[in-house]
Amino acid sequence: MVTNMKILQVINFNAWFGESHVLKDINLELEENSITGIIGPSGSGKTTIMRCLNRLNDSNSTYKYDGKIIFDGEDIYETKMPVHHLRQQIGMIFQVPCVFPKSIYGNMIFGLKNLKLMKKSEFPGAVEKALKAAHLFDEVKDRLHEDAKTLSVGQQQRLCIARALTVNPRVIMMDEPTSALDPKSTTAIEKLILELKDKVTLIVVTHNIEQAKRIADHVVFICDGRVVEQGEKNEFFTNPKKEETKEYIKWTRCECE
Repeated sequence: MVTNMKILQVINFNAWFGESHVLKDINLELEENSITGIIGPSGSGKTTIMRCLNRLNDSNSTYKYDGKIIFDGEDIYETKMPVHHLRQQIGMIFQVPCVFPKSIYGNMIFGLKNLKLMKKSEFPGAVEKALKAAHLFDEVKDRLHEDAKTLSVGQQQRLCIARALTVNPRVIMMDEPTSALDPKSTTAIEKLILELKDKVTLIVVTHNIEQAKRIADHVVFICDGRVVEQGEKNEFFTNPKKEETKEYIKWTRCECE
């Protein structure tokens, strides 16, 4: 049996904000071209882990860490790679669509312009390719110079995903990407996530157990800043090993009924 390469490894990682010990001895391995679902109660550290993975916490003066995060063989906190290049490789999609106050086209070329990844003459082709990958091109092809805020929330979220794709990331992280969306838009985003697995590695934080079942290959349960349990999706949900995991799954199901 051939196993996928490990694109990201988190090794004995701890994070503090001031005196608050937020992440505690986190150990994770993420396979390339897979979808990892991260579940757990609010305030358990799920978003903090993702922010550590592309160094979004660096600007917080109270942030401290120890341990390692290895991306593509390099420790991201020791590498000489500029942070903006790291974030090109490990993109982030937020819970509320982070649409810039620009046109749809202006949003799409933002990373291309700032990272100088290609000639300006190549921008239109890259924009079309990414919008098509996000199943958005047909909806906006005649509106590219309109304000991106005129799009529906679901379209804005797909625009953010398309914008991330223009810079050819290796990993895309999504923090509850469908929590603000209606069922139709949620289905569209879930379908897109499953399709993107062939192109990138995905990490998806979700409070929705059923969503994790639908899209994830691997599930990580985090509580109180520590990894309680992780494993292949079917095994995780049908045969959880830890009592804490069983209780969380049971409680979450009751909340949804």
